[in-house]
Amino acid sequence: MGYEVVNWNLDTNDWRSAYDTTPIIDSLYSGDTGSMDSKIVLMHDRPVTVQALESVIKFYKKKGYEFVNMERCLGVKGYF
Repeated sequence: MGYEVVNWNLDTNDWRSAYDTTPIIDSLYSGDTGSMDSKIVLMHDRPVTVQALESVIKFYKKKGYEFVNMERCLGVKGYF
């Protein structure tokens, strides 16, 4: 059917805390290997995650990453 399996390679564990963004930010530093490999960061739709999002974006932009959708990441046309 042409489907691709996609999985994250960095889990922020944002579901563990209801109010503290520190564990989310810490997961970025601990998951930073220094290489420019692609990162697919797992984040959930939660208030604490939204609070951390600006810091997450700044962190990766400073590292030189570019934010793209999965279509561009995989180099394939979307399924829908």
